[in-house]
Amino acid sequence: MNWEDFLTFRRMITPYLIQALFWIGVAISILAGCAILFGGITGAGIAGRRDGAGAILGALCLSPLVVLLGILLSRIYAELLIVTFRISETLTDIKELLERQRPTGA
Repeated sequence: MNWEDFLTFRRMITPYLIQALFWIGVAISILAGCAILFGGITGAGIAGRRDGAGAILGALCLSPLVVLLGILLSRIYAELLIVTFRISETLTDIKELLERQRPTGA
């Protein structure tokens, strides 16, 4: 990417930012899974013997699911955004090629 394309908005920098947003989504998914896991364990301690095993079992089942689905959805969303911007860049390239091939007298 040269500076002229950057300064004239022919090329977007957003695809590079989307990768950073993906990793932020991964981090949030992992933190949410940990919060569910520790919340279930803490809830088991508060509930005592009555519902403690259910809270731990629920947390153990739900937290990996939240992490995996969160990472998967972050990846799908990032890929959709990147595809959208790549389509835009490709259309810009096609437009420039067609303008170069057009006869000047027409």
